[in-house]
Amino acid sequence: MTAAMNRQVRLKERPTGIPQAKHFEIVEALVPELAERQFLIRNEFLSVEPAMRGWVSAVTNYSTPVRIGEVMRAFAAGTVVASRHAGFVEGDKVMGMLGWQQFAVSDGTSITRKVKETDLPLSLSLGLLGLNGVTAYFGLLDLGVPRPGDTVVVSTAAGAVGWPSLSARPTAATSPAPALHCSSSPPSQGGISTPAPSGPAVGMAPSSPTPSGCGNRASRSAPKPRR
Repeated sequence: MTAAMNRQVRLKERPTGIPQAKHFEIVEALVPELAERQFLIRNEFLSVEPAMRGWVSAVTNYSTPVRIGEVMRAFAAGTVVASRHAGFVEGDKVMGMLGWQQFAVSDGTSITRKVKETDLPLSLSLGLLGLNGVTAYFGLLDLGVPRPGDTVVVSTAAGAVGWPSLSARPTAATSPAPALHCSSSPPSQGGISTPAPSGPAVGMAPSSPTPSGCGNRASRSAPKPRR
């Protein structure tokens, strides 16, 4: 395979408040040759989530902090473009912890799932059909168990799960429509996919119309992390 260049967004310094562009740098690096049981993914959508603020902190929480000079940790969705792995072939669509970069090499351990839905946008694998959507669906229906007469409140302060929760609600025939609670601060960008550094300028809008008083944006430029 001819050596190719990979554009990566790396953590340059740790932010003390809201992350800014100065805390990151865009670096070009060679795409490494694939070893046995490895494959190469061309990322098409990168995730921007509230949890990332904790990942760039020096304080360890549930996840080890991203190291200075390391590719920014992030879920991403893309297409396998080369493979030496029996379980993945060229053309496979995948989603996993692939980082803010144009290309990612994986042995399969960083892959959350193969995306087999061919009639839906790949970007949905980072939101409604990703971890956030699954969390919202089972959290609302299996744990919350709303009943007729209940008021379901979906808060924009709930992070990445808020919007999928709104879409995962039971039908009006079995349960009441939810009441949407909006905070005064901008809602999180969780679950909103951002195009890879050199990918098409396309963002993923919410699946439901934005209620009055609530903002929601899909980035159409390079990632700008927000808390």
